[in-house]
Amino acid sequence: MRFFLAICLFGSHLFFYNNVMAQSGPEDEIELDEIEAYLESDEQTVQRARARSLQPAKKKETTIADLANLAPFSDIAVIQKRYLMKTERFEIFAGGTALMNDAFFNNMGGVLKLGYYFSEKWGVEGSLFVLSSKEKEVTQSLSDRGVVTNSLVTPKGFYGADIKWVPIYGKMAFFDNRIVPFDLYFSVGFGFTQSDVEDDSGNAGTSSSPTFKVGTGQKFAISKSFAFRWDFSWHFFKPDVVLEEGQESNFNGTFNNLFLLVGFSYFLPESRL
Repeated sequence: MRFFLAICLFGSHLFFYNNVMAQSGPEDEIELDEIEAYLESDEQTVQRARARSLQPAKKKETTIADLANLAPFSDIAVIQKRYLMKTERFEIFAGGTALMNDAFFNNMGGVLKLGYYFSEKWGVEGSLFVLSSKEKEVTQSLSDRGVVTNSLVTPKGFYGADIKWVPIYGKMAFFDNRIVPFDLYFSVGFGFTQSDVEDDSGNAGTSSSPTFKVGTGQKFAISKSFAFRWDFSWHFFKPDVVLEEGQESNFNGTFNNLFLLVGFSYFLPESRL
């Protein structure tokens, strides 16, 4: 009985296989080949895309000339702006000064300046110097030995105006404790030097001389309204001597004074940035 059942099952399987194979024709084989080819091509496409993604991106070569074609970003704020903004602000400076190129006399005094800035680079400034003169130790020593040393031109004051140009600004470290912003400026101006003059004949008089000046200096910001400032200014003038009545002057010459200024500046109104 079991043997008979096994023969029946084997026969049914054989009949089913023959019918299926008989129904499948060449068209079915072609479809299978196409599916296999499509799967292989799709796998190759994925592999190529993966290989491209692993390759480093090539940087586009640019030149300096290409930078001129970049569009400005007006809505992006610049991080490294000037700390001590000066545009449309007044500067009041007060400090002391000393004449650096007189070998026999100490000429020192006070200075007051008032300036206004049209932009961060350009401004104008008026100056007033008030000076006093005192003999140096070497002059007193020569006098004790009978050597008379007179200052032919003793400056007593100066007043004038400058044009200021501020092309350089930056920051520097102060003893690793803080970062100090600074401005470096240059100036050119004109004014009048008040002097006491003594000519070669011993005739004394006063002079108000037209003076051309150039200068340079730095401002170190303490806050957005307060700064420490030093300044070198070089004054060139030819004294126009006015002597006492009845005296004739034989004075002739061109002089220059080199002043060092040190003091503090205050800016107003308040900075809007």
